[in-house]
Amino acid sequence: MNIIEVIPISKGIGRESLSYFTAEDISNGSIVEVPVRNKKVNALVVSQRKVEDMKSSIKTASFTYKKVSRIKSVPFFLPSFIEASSHVATYHATTTGSTLHSIIPKALLEFAQSKKVKLIKQNDKPGIVIEKCVLQRPENERFDVYKSLIREEFAKKASLYFCLPTIEEAEKSYQFFKKGIENYTFLLHSNMKPSELQKVITEALSEKHPILIVGTGAFLAIPRSDINTYVLEKESSRFYKQMNRPFIDYRVVAELLAITGKKKVILGDSLLRTETIYRTRSNELAEFEPMSFRVFDSPAPEIIDMRKYKETSKPFRVLSEKLIDEAEKIQNSGGRMFLFGARRGLSPSIVCGDCGTSVTCQACNTAVVLHQSKNDSTNYFLCHNCGERRPAEERCKDCSSWKLITLGIGTELIEQEFSTQFPEATVLRFDKDSIKTEAQAKAMIKKFYESPKSVLIGTETALPYLTEPVTGSAIISFDSFFSLPDFRINEKITGIVLKLRSLSSQPLIIQSRQTENKALICATKDNLLEFYKEEIVLREKYGYPPFKTLIKITFDGKKPHLISELEKIHLLLAGQDFVVFPAFIKNQKGGHTAYVLLKTDYYNWPNSDLVSKIVSLPPSFTVKIDPDSIL
Repeated sequence: MNIIEVIPISKGIGRESLSYFTAEDISNGSIVEVPVRNKKVNALVVSQRKVEDMKSSIKTASFTYKKVSRIKSVPFFLPSFIEASSHVATYHATTTGSTLHSIIPKALLEFAQSKKVKLIKQNDKPGIVIEKCVLQRPENERFDVYKSLIREEFAKKASLYFCLPTIEEAEKSYQFFKKGIENYTFLLHSNMKPSELQKVITEALSEKHPILIVGTGAFLAIPRSDINTYVLEKESSRFYKQMNRPFIDYRVVAELLAITGKKKVILGDSLLRTETIYRTRSNELAEFEPMSFRVFDSPAPEIIDMRKYKETSKPFRVLSEKLIDEAEKIQNSGGRMFLFGARRGLSPSIVCGDCGTSVTCQACNTAVVLHQSKNDSTNYFLCHNCGERRPAEERCKDCSSWKLITLGIGTELIEQEFSTQFPEATVLRFDKDSIKTEAQAKAMIKKFYESPKSVLIGTETALPYLTEPVTGSAIISFDSFFSLPDFRINEKITGIVLKLRSLSSQPLIIQSRQTENKALICATKDNLLEFYKEEIVLREKYGYPPFKTLIKITFDGKKPHLISELEKIHLLLAGQDFVVFPAFIKNQKGGHTAYVLLKTDYYNWPNSDLVSKIVSLPPSFTVKIDPDSIL
């Protein structure tokens, strides 16, 4: 008889591990089914001991040992992956079980239980000394380096995992790399059909030749013990972060997998995150090849100051004269154009012209956006936070004035203006209002690339789908970005500019009313070193990464309850360096949301004492490590 310790692969279980008994000998890394709170869940076996060796502890235990329901797999996950999962959980201040639930895709778990294939070399033998590198070069240069790297690793009889932040980028990279090595290149992402995933996983784990896996972060858990290199391409992308609890960052997963498995990890991008460049200059990371701050050989973007159209003698302009002229040339040549808009709707902000009060949602107090109905062309206010919708014919809630003024430019307004200027153009809009499914997204992108004289108007959600060149592109306005409580907003703006420069065969046109903004100026230059120097000074001044690790804790409720909870947090975190936001933000439930921001030294995280305190918080508290926004 044996006592095994398991980690439940499930959310909402506060214990790090649980113990059960079984008559079977079960190896570490196996999947078993165990009873937890009147239901059966999958669990990962992490240790096993004979009952006779634990008699005294069993007698004094405060609980009754339950029996394992059934064994569902042979040893499957590598010891280095199990160890890395524990470190990932600690970094994100959550349980290992919740982490495993997030980073093991359903398809891989089902495969582990199917016992279809005998895995190759499961000794998890370290391949090389841990090596953490960066590769900052223009995209075409990086991919040439990657091709050489793949050949070198194959010659060493080693496999690689090439990780991308989005499915679209993974599919494009797969098509690029597989030429000449089709039999040894495998694509893995969550949008593949279950039967296709099972087939690919079977072939990838059965193949004795070194392989290249091109996939998203969700499949980093695949147990190929000969993977010696993890490449994190487009390292600056925010899509590496999960949108749901426990908000795992796959970049952290890959780095920790490399450390525990003694592998190599390469972080690649045209412009790496500011903290990654700082880590490189601090000798924490090595340069795989000398870092390049050169952008492209293409002409620099042209910035159009839209304030010149604000004169009273001229009406409000959405499209500048320069943009109209360039768009007309592209239309006449049958080319394609992408127009970027920062926000959805007609106008992202509405204020009273008399007292300056913003028009906000009646449910959650978020600024509403002006939209136009497709059915009867009437305007309405929509809250993008909670979905509240109401007619736009209303007075100011503070002074009762009818003088409500629209500010900013949304994608609907861009669509209207461009369609009016170019009635023969194929105008398509790609945002969360017009695109609801992956199939719709792919269909629209296909139509855009296949239609001459087509124009795609989109928000940031459209960018990962733009995988082929366009004739021209323009940023209609992203001035609303500058008001966001996001300390990485300068990186975001720079990333958008770099993406559109790389797509366009003609110079990028940028329309703005904040042309003196340093981030905007640096993003348009051919040398990005100045951008980094400006950004790192600001990060140090205000205590942002890489000088501090930020931990954001939020919780909802009525104000008296929130005040009481804040007092408890003060006591729990006594002695820690933290700031409590003095204001409560009204939310869609009729209550408020309180924010607590903790700051700790970068090299002091994860701190075991602070982690244990954060993990002890009730489930009603939401915790985000290294958040992009402080609100």
